[in-house]
Amino acid sequence: MTAKEQFLSNRQRYQPISLPQHFSDEEMTRDWALSESDRQEFERYRKNSRLSIAIQICAVRLYGRFLNPVHDLSPHIVDYLGQQLDLPPSLAVEVPEREATERP
Repeated sequence: MTAKEQFLSNRQRYQPISLPQHFSDEEMTRDWALSESDRQEFERYRKNSRLSIAIQICAVRLYGRFLNPVHDLSPHIVDYLGQQLDLPPSLAVEVPEREATERP
């Protein structure tokens, strides 16, 4: 892969992401809102996987990479995404158990 093809530098790729625990509603809407096409796409997946997939899609858009682990995410964001996906309220994220499913 040439330097132009790399999305993130090695430093950016392996640097931990600091997830905010306090943020405004505007920031949450800007960073964690799902489009109608996102919601339609997520309906193709099992209901218990939708939240985890939505978190990872938003994380890639926001940070340029997947979150690992997702349990550090603010419960406010988890609830906000769950509402958009018409899921029952939850404070925890159910992560897929299969290693092949969990890893991109």
